Amino acid sequence: MAAWRKVWLWRREQKTRTTYCLRWYEDDFRMRTKAVGTDKEHAEGERRKFEYELNTGAGSAAARLRTLGDLADEHLRVSAGSVRPATLTIQRAALETFCAFVGLGAKARRSESNGACRVCGRPEKVKGEARPESVRLGRLGLCAGCFAEALEGGRKSRVPAASPLVAAEFVAARLREVSRATANKELRTLQAVFRAAVERESVARNAFESVRRVREAQKRIRTLTALEINALLAACSEDRSLQAFVFAAATTGARVGELLNLRVEDVDWETGDAPLVNRESDGHVSKSGKERRVWFLPLARELLRIALDGRVSGKIWPWSVYGAHGRFVRAVARAGLKHATPHDLRRTFASDLQAHGVASATAKALLGHASITTTEQHYTAIPAETLRAAAERLSFARPAAIVSLSYREGLGRSEARTA
Repeated sequence: MAAWRKVWLWRREQKTRTTYCLRWYEDDFRMRTKAVGTDKEHAEGERRKFEYELNTGAGSAAARLRTLGDLADEHLRVSAGSVRPATLTIQRAALETFCAFVGLGAKARRSESNGACRVCGRPEKVKGEARPESVRLGRLGLCAGCFAEALEGGRKSRVPAASPLVAAEFVAARLREVSRATANKELRTLQAVFRAAVERESVARNAFESVRRVREAQKRIRTLTALEINALLAACSEDRSLQAFVFAAATTGARVGELLNLRVEDVDWETGDAPLVNRESDGHVSKSGKERRVWFLPLARELLRIALDGRVSGKIWPWSVYGAHGRFVRAVARAGLKHATPHDLRRTFASDLQAHGVASATAKALLGHASITTTEQHYTAIPAETLRAAAERLSFARPAAIVSLSYREGLGRSEARTA
């Protein structure tokens, strides 16, 4: 059980009057002062009232939650039915990591891992070495036991312990362990969690509001050329289901989970129209939560008929997401191509649309994006040939222009010598 936090009166002497103030320590060991008036009896009553509210959270909606564990449990409880299960899992992991970081204490938070658990000091387990004292390090550079202890301590910490300073230290610590993209993702998650808690009046402030995201290096968009897709389809010749999956993914731009959710009876085999529907009973909800349609081309329908081999109901591809990913990666290796994932076929679809002059708004609708910015930034790669052709259109890049420039430059030097 947490210790009772004491609030005491402090008398501030001024030239014309005496003012009584309340003083107390926050969880981050910083002293706070609050003036309550010039009447000592009234100030003593305010001291008792404030001390009770500080320790119980009663009487103040903005201080309703006492501990970070209460905050995490409340957020996961109220968000359970309104967000996707995958999003809830991400939020739970981010909250656990932050609670464990708070539970480490100031000294341990500022220490470096250096290949050993930052609490117990046991060395990290190295592949090929058999040292009985070594451990496997996880999040925050902690072994499993120390992480569990830190998490328990962090959950018992009062909400004010999550100060802006601690939030900034948490992001800095994570940047030393994970990529910038992962640290930014955790930061966005925690900002959203605390923002929602402030709106519910569960906490007084958003500790992560003032923490800025770090700049990420732009990733190169991996797309497949027509030759690579043909080589991949040839490598799938012995697995007709995978061959149909690859061609369908490349020509519809659908997500892997959306294709795996398709049933035989969903497809209009005359037109190729196929609605991508949410089936909560099967545990599938699209990333955006919205339903849309895709169209299977005639060749895609022919490949699907061969793969189905007479089946008239059930899922077209009865695989898990991980199973589909594994099949695809092995086919890429057989084809002798550089690493690619099924999602790269979706990027290929978007980039090919752009290369053929399809408007970004149309591509956004086909891909099912909520924002056109997502389509333009993360899915459309301009081919190198297009960029090269644009550079060659420069007026001064033509040979005649170079000759003209050289002549004028030589003429200028000649006139300078004559003068």
